[in-house]
Amino acid sequence: MRSQSILKLAVSGKPRETLLGRFLPKDSEILSLASPLTARIEENGDLLIQARSGVWDFELNARYKNNPASLSINRSTENWTKQATWSFKSANALRGVKISGVKTLDPSQIYLPRPWHELPTYLVTGSKIELSTSCHKVM
Repeated sequence: MRSQSILKLAVSGKPRETLLGRFLPKDSEILSLASPLTARIEENGDLLIQARSGVWDFELNARYKNNPASLSINRSTENWTKQATWSFKSANALRGVKISGVKTLDPSQIYLPRPWHELPTYLVTGSKIELSTSCHKVM
């Protein structure tokens, strides 16, 4: 399973180094990080940036090392968000997925990248997204 995460960050004040928190999903490995600012993913998955005033978009692509039964916000610092908007695209040819434990949102009512408007979208808070999967045999 892969994930694509987009973080929109508004910064004000003086330039500074800022440890934002865990951007890399738990039990995953980084495939790519696109950032308009100098940034890196620490060994524990936290995002460290050289912040400066402006509005910035960061994109992280990752691959899970296993098939998780749940997903959650990994809040490792006070600088990380308490809630997030997640969209989910299943690979129905490989497995069926049923999502529970979160509130659904109308993608047309919130900011999302255009390609994600057709996907089921959820509000994730401190709770986990539960994933019930059933595998399909590939012939």
